[in-house]
Amino acid sequence: HSLPIEVKTPNEKNRRQELTLTGTTNESVTLQVSHLLYIEAVVNYMKVNYLHNEQVCTDMLRATMKLMEEMLQDYPMIVRCHRAFLVNLSQVEQIVSRSGSTQLLIKHCHESIPVSRSNMAQVKAAITSSR
Repeated sequence: HSLPIEVKTPNEKNRRQELTLTGTTNESVTLQVSHLLYIEAVVNYMKVNYLHNEQVCTDMLRATMKLMEEMLQDYPMIVRCHRAFLVNLSQVEQIVSRSGSTQLLIKHCHESIPVSRSNMAQVKAAITSSR
């Protein structure tokens, strides 16, 4: 009695790198995981910032931070760094700490994303494990 062996085709691997984020209404954003810069919570919406053809694009989805976190849980490089932000650590250019606050500088758009004290350990752990 043998179990079937799952063969991963290159196509399947690529699909894994592509991600579709959906909101509670019927809109969605499909992007390469590596192109996701960050997601910001704005009232009842998620502002998804990502690269498309080397340009920074922004799409709004009606969703909650919890929903976004659940959709992104398989991607350890995407972490919650603040109450209102999820960030792709592979898109962080620099970590800036000054006077007790820490910010992540994002490549391509040069936004500074705050890191709250309560999320600092999680962010540091994710950075350490991704190296």
